[in-house]
Amino acid sequence: MLGKKSIRTVRLVLRFGLAGLLAFSFSPATAADMDFTAYKNPQYGIVGWGGWIFHPSVILGAVYDDNVYRSATNQVHQWGTRVIPSFTAELNEGIYRTNLYGTVDGRFYSREKSADAVDAKAGIQHIYEPTRDLTFRFSGDYIRQADPFTAGVVALNGVPVITNNSVNVVAGTASVQKDIGRGFVVLGETVTQTNYDASFQHPRNGTIYATTVRTGVWATPYINLFADGTYDWRRYAADIFDSQGYRVVGGLGSGQIGLLKGEIYGGYQAEHYDHNDLFGLSFGDVSSSVYGAKLSYFPTRYLTLKALVDRIISVSSVPTAGTFFGLVPGSSLGTPMLVTHTVFEAEWGLWRQVSLSGRFGYDHATYVLSPRVDDAWLAGARINYEIWRSLGLSFDYQYTKLDSNVPLNSYRRNMFLVGALYRY
Repeated sequence: MLGKKSIRTVRLVLRFGLAGLLAFSFSPATAADMDFTAYKNPQYGIVGWGGWIFHPSVILGAVYDDNVYRSATNQVHQWGTRVIPSFTAELNEGIYRTNLYGTVDGRFYSREKSADAVDAKAGIQHIYEPTRDLTFRFSGDYIRQADPFTAGVVALNGVPVITNNSVNVVAGTASVQKDIGRGFVVLGETVTQTNYDASFQHPRNGTIYATTVRTGVWATPYINLFADGTYDWRRYAADIFDSQGYRVVGGLGSGQIGLLKGEIYGGYQAEHYDHNDLFGLSFGDVSSSVYGAKLSYFPTRYLTLKALVDRIISVSSVPTAGTFFGLVPGSSLGTPMLVTHTVFEAEWGLWRQVSLSGRFGYDHATYVLSPRVDDAWLAGARINYEIWRSLGLSFDYQYTKLDSNVPLNSYRRNMFLVGALYRY
């Protein structure tokens, strides 16, 4: 959504992890990016040097995981230790506003060291508004998490053959917005670098450069009509995935209307692939419709609801078609994939001593030149109970499920956390 953004809105977006939304605008979507790991309450915080306000916290506890390798067969269950340090920080100097956030989620298992995992999110956003009609925005974000479309494999003897595969995404964005009467124009540039830990996923390590122009007009003081065009240039370790393309959408956006803000949109996207694979196959042009929405609802100071739906073109380095039952010709290195990404998040401060958060996600992925279809689900909830002002208990449950028509690529996983929560 475009238009003038309040400081409160910027803080809320950062609290829910802007990195997740930014990174997955250009990379395979995942339901796992919704995990709530930072909590901020107005009664907590440190007023630091130069006007900075810091909100640090840490959760330390025991974790039980009934499928540590996300395997379809021979699941390995294990107890371990989970450590989640996090912080947010903010600086407001009038025309300058800066926000920082960071979270690390470490899981360390007592007897399955190869299942140990560290996820992370971190970012910075800086807004410079020299006049009421001119705004500059700069942001940098990092996210590390497991790839939900890659299952682990455990042999009959209990030895893991393929362990969890993590993806690292670094993104930087710069944009300028100029308001002209009731209209506005925004020009932005984003660079996104993606790297996978597992060697079999290295072909889709790559960089995406995207230039976006958005223009619109405020039809009312609260509703704007906008058109958004993006041109992207993608370069990967396996040049069969190299492409260039565009995405054009139009829709309705809003400023804060009472308790609600957001946008809905629809349009078209296409990618042209530049090279052939080892067998002379080229993906040619891949295109699809685009539809989506980004909505936020703030009925009270302590209740926030957020929803996101988007459809993107990405790539998979899993060999398809040519090796998938030999049904149709396909690439020996992988194929483009079309992902519909859905996220819902909520946080609710029931009372002063109790807070509740929940998350739900669903991703639907289809693969070009392949009959493969994946459906990834995530659902979870966390309850925090305050014992003293800065110390409390945290209870967390997360359910993950992947349904795939590829053999040995489906799994289900339940993860429980009980720990102590400390926030300054």
